[in-house]
Amino acid sequence: MDELRPIKDFSVLDSPGQIGSLAHADRLAILRTLGAEPRTGADLARALGLPANRVHYHLKQLLEQKLIEEVGRGRKLWKEERLFRSAARHYIVDPALGGSASEAESTLRASIEHAFLDWHREELLQIDLGRVARRMVETCLCARPGEQILVMHGPLGFDLAEHLHTELQAIGCLSHTRAWSPGTMRAMLERFSEEELSGLAFIPPALDAALDGVIFLSGNAPAGPPPAPELLAKLPALMHCVSTWQKSLYARRLRYLEFALPLRCEFNVQGSGPIKGATPEEAIGVFWRCIEVDQGSLAERAEALAALVAADGLLRLTCPLGTDLRLRVDCSRAFVLDGVLSPADLAAGRSFEGLPAGTLNYFPVPGTAEGVFRADYTFQGGAHVESVFLTLRAGRIVELRAERNEELLRRRLAAASGDADLLSGVRFGLNPAGRGPTGKPILDACLAGALTLHFGNNELQGGDVRSTLDLILPACYLSVDCGATRIVDGGRFTAALPRN
Repeated sequence: MDELRPIKDFSVLDSPGQIGSLAHADRLAILRTLGAEPRTGADLARALGLPANRVHYHLKQLLEQKLIEEVGRGRKLWKEERLFRSAARHYIVDPALGGSASEAESTLRASIEHAFLDWHREELLQIDLGRVARRMVETCLCARPGEQILVMHGPLGFDLAEHLHTELQAIGCLSHTRAWSPGTMRAMLERFSEEELSGLAFIPPALDAALDGVIFLSGNAPAGPPPAPELLAKLPALMHCVSTWQKSLYARRLRYLEFALPLRCEFNVQGSGPIKGATPEEAIGVFWRCIEVDQGSLAERAEALAALVAADGLLRLTCPLGTDLRLRVDCSRAFVLDGVLSPADLAAGRSFEGLPAGTLNYFPVPGTAEGVFRADYTFQGGAHVESVFLTLRAGRIVELRAERNEELLRRRLAAASGDADLLSGVRFGLNPAGRGPTGKPILDACLAGALTLHFGNNELQGGDVRSTLDLILPACYLSVDCGATRIVDGGRFTAALPRN
C-alpha cells in the first residue's frame, strides 16, 4: 500500500443523506474503527463481531456518502480485498443545514476550524503553547528583567497571548496589551473621523516612550463583509497611523517580534499541474515543525548559502511551468531572519524579526529583474490567488495573470499606493520543516529550497520601497542558478548545507 496522506481532522456533513447514513450504531462503530487505521471488510467483521455481509452493506452506504474512502487493494490467497479508512477523525454537521443566518454560520465555521487547529496541535503534535511562549520571550525577543513589553493580538491570538504575559511576568518584565484585529480596525473606523485618525497616536505616548519591545500575534483571517464605503474612505488614515508608529519603532531600534498565527483557512491551496498543495493536516504539521526548529542551525545554513550567492550575485530562476527570470541581488546588504533578535542583529540595525523563521534575504539591484516569474500562489483578502504569472521589466510588474482569483490580485495592486509593482525583496527558504505549498505565504517562504519574491513596502527591513501593499509570492519548486552554479534544483538545494 502506498504511503497515505494524513487523515482529515474533521469533515463537515452538508447533506441530509450523509447525516441519515450515520443514524446507525453499527456504522458509527465502523467509522470509529476505520478512523484508527485502514481495514478490510473482513477485518472489520471480525473486530466488531458482525456478520460479513452486514459490514459490506454498511461500507457500501458509507462509501456512497463519502464518509469513508478506499485507500488500497491487496490479495489474500485467491481473493482481492479492498482497504478502507474513515474520511475524517471527526464529523460536524454543517451549520447552514440549521437555517442560521450567514454571519452566525461563518462564525460557527471559524470556531470549528479554530477548535480543531488547537486539537491537532495539542493531541497529535504535542506542541505546548507555554513552551512556545517561553521560547519567544527568552530566546527570540531576548527580553530582560525590568523591561516593558507590549503584546498585540486579536481574538485568535488570545491563548498564546496569555502564555506570553505569564512568561514575561516570570522573568520580571512588565507587559501591556493592545487589541489589534480586523474587528478593532472596523470599530476605530466607525468611532473616529478621518481627521481624528490622522492625528491619532496608535499607542498612548507615555506608554510608547516606555516600551522596550513589542510582540505582535498577526493573522490573515477573513474580516467578514467589507466595511461600508464611508468607512473604507477613512482606512488610509488609520493605516498611516499604524505605519507611522511602526516606523518609529524601527527608528528607535525597538525589538519587534511578529508571530504569524496559523489559520486553517490559509491551509487549503489546491496547487496546479504537477505541484500539489499540502493538505491542511500536513500544513499544520509543517508550521509547528518550522516553529520548533533549532534556530542556530538556520544561521549556519544561511552562511553557507550566502557564500554561494556572493560568488556572482546574478540569479537565473527557471521552472518547467513558465518561470524564466534573471535578476541581480545586492550581496552587501544580505540579512538572515532566523527568529532571534540577537545583540549582533541590533548592532547591525535589525530590530524586526518574525516567526515562522528561516530565510536568507536580499534586496534586488534596482532595474535588473527581467523575465517571467511563476509563483505557486499568494494570499490576499482572505483568498488564495493561485498559479500567478508575473512579467517583470526593469524590476516592475508589466503583465499579470493567474489561474484563480486573478481579478482579486489586480484590484489589490490597483488600490495600493506607492511602488506596489516594484520588486522589493528576494528570499531563499532555509527551514527543513517540510515542503510546500502549504497555503500560508510567510511559511512557504521559510521552507528549504523555496524561492520567494516580495513586492511592496520593505522599509522595516532597511529598504527604500514605500507602498501600502505587502505581496509575498512563494515558489516551492524552482531551479536557481547563480552564475554558472546551480544552487537549487526543483526546489531542493544542490549544495550540501548544514542540516537541522
